[in-house]
Amino acid sequence: MQAIAEILKTGSETLNLTASQEQIDQLLGLLQLLQKWNQSFNLTAVNDLQRLAIWHVLDSLALSPFLYGNRMLDVGTGAGFPGLPLAILHSDQYFVLLDSNLKKIRFVRQVVLELGLDNVEVMHRRLQEYQPDCQFDTVLARAVSSLADMVDNVARLVTGGGRLLLPKGQFPQAELNELNDYQYSVLKLEIPGMDAQRHLVRIDC
Repeated sequence: MQAIAEILKTGSETLNLTASQEQIDQLLGLLQLLQKWNQSFNLTAVNDLQRLAIWHVLDSLALSPFLYGNRMLDVGTGAGFPGLPLAILHSDQYFVLLDSNLKKIRFVRQVVLELGLDNVEVMHRRLQEYQPDCQFDTVLARAVSSLADMVDNVARLVTGGGRLLLPKGQFPQAELNELNDYQYSVLKLEIPGMDAQRHLVRIDC
C-alpha cells in the first residue's frame, strides 16, 4: 500500500492540495473498501488499486479548487465519487451524497461509518424525488446524463450565487450547444497519472 499512498500524496501535491497523513490513510481506507466490496457487488469496472487511486480519487480531488460555500451535493454519487474523496479532504464542509442505487448507497454508508466521516450525509433517493430542506452552494454531477438534462434537473437545488460542477471526458461541444439559457465556462483538468482527457463544465447560478 505504500506505493498507492505515494500516488495519492504526490498526486495531491501536483493538484496543489495539502493532504495530512490522516487524510491519506482515509483515502487508502476508501480504496481498500472499494476493492473488497467490488469483488462481490461490482461497484466499478476498475478494480486495480493504482487505477482506482488515479481514475477515481485523484480525478475527484481535481474538483477541489472549484468548490464554493459550505453545503455540497453530489448527484448520482455511485460508489461515492467525487463526494467521498472531496469530503475527506474538506472536513470543514458538508456533503450530501445522493443516488438511487441501493447497492452502491450501502457501500457509501459503510465507508462513512468505517472512516468516521461526520461531514457526510448519504441519501437513497431518485433525483426527481429529492426535496431537501435547504439548497446547496455547490452541486456536483459526474457525467450521469447530458449537460442540458442535468442542469434542468438540478438547478432547483442550487442556491442563488451557487454553482454547478459537471465533470466530463472529452470537450463536450455538442452538449454545450444545448445550454442556450446558461452561462458556462469549460476548464481542462490535468489529472496526475491519467492519460485521458478531462474537462469541467462550471455553471454559476
